[in-house]
Amino acid sequence: MINLITAAFNADLPLFIWGQPGIGKSDFVRQAAAKAGWTEERKAFIDVRLSQMEPVDLRGLPVPDMNARKTDWLPPVWLPFEGSDWADAGVLFLDEASSASPSVQAAAYQLVLDRQLGEAKLKKGWRLVLAGNRVTDGGVAFRLAMPLANRMLHVEARPSLDDWTDWAIDSGIHQDIIGFVTLRPSLLSTFSDALKSKKTAFATPRSWVMVSTILRASATTKPETIEKLIAGAVGQGVALEFAAYRKLKEKLPDIDAVLQGKNVKCANKSDVRHIATLALAFRVIEAGEKDLSLAQSWSQYSIKWLDALDVKYAALFISVVLRKKNLCLQGAENTAWVMQHKDLIRFREAETC
Repeated sequence: MINLITAAFNADLPLFIWGQPGIGKSDFVRQAAAKAGWTEERKAFIDVRLSQMEPVDLRGLPVPDMNARKTDWLPPVWLPFEGSDWADAGVLFLDEASSASPSVQAAAYQLVLDRQLGEAKLKKGWRLVLAGNRVTDGGVAFRLAMPLANRMLHVEARPSLDDWTDWAIDSGIHQDIIGFVTLRPSLLSTFSDALKSKKTAFATPRSWVMVSTILRASATTKPETIEKLIAGAVGQGVALEFAAYRKLKEKLPDIDAVLQGKNVKCANKSDVRHIATLALAFRVIEAGEKDLSLAQSWSQYSIKWLDALDVKYAALFISVVLRKKNLCLQGAENTAWVMQHKDLIRFREAETC
């Protein structure tokens, strides 16, 4: 999705991103903009909720000039018009666009089609991105006016385990959540089932962020309270599966011993071995942030131990470790193993080594 957004930036064409709630549409836009160097700190990124606006919020206010006997319009200061102090290039992101009333959509026509409102023109370097839920997504949504829709590129965002895992590792999402979702990919988003059953709590990339926040703030919270909060975020069924997954951690082998190169036994259960693989991967990732040579040594021991269990676990370990930016698996043994089994490994794009 980030590559699609970047391509639209390069073509300088307005883009509309459609997708279910909680999928991370706004995060995709922010990441693509940051990749181009357009951030809020640089006054090069504007994020507004079109659903919360009235037409006058876009068009500005009419101010009478009694001497000239005419009316001028004062444009809003939050838009990057020529002559404003906004950066010369950036991204104007109009979120919740499909939830905006038809009158607000009409006011947005000129902004999207002509890149101006009245006499006020957007700076030439600014890109336009809109996002919203579909009419079928169960929220407040209006059909996009055809003249407006026909002047934009349209893409649909869907939950992607690879993209989400990349983002989750870089963003510090709780390790238990990353491990659980990689084991049960279908539970990254349960929106479709919730839409049919009309449940109010369901799993999405957004609600898993809430679960991560709950887990990190739970030092003095009773376990039963934590479980109820998690169920309130992702739904009762998913919460029960997640709790069972976390309980399996009690059956893990001695991870420290594995990292020291010792021959440690592991239960012959796929879910326990999956958890052990992720536990080793995260220890290597954490080590790599402080001591790259230690991370290389630990990865070598981990690959050897996991390969003895099953080659698929060693491949999973490498796939997760290489999703961490700026962390490469060097060393003759690591490199040889990667080259021999590269068809099993899912790399972060353009960041293998």
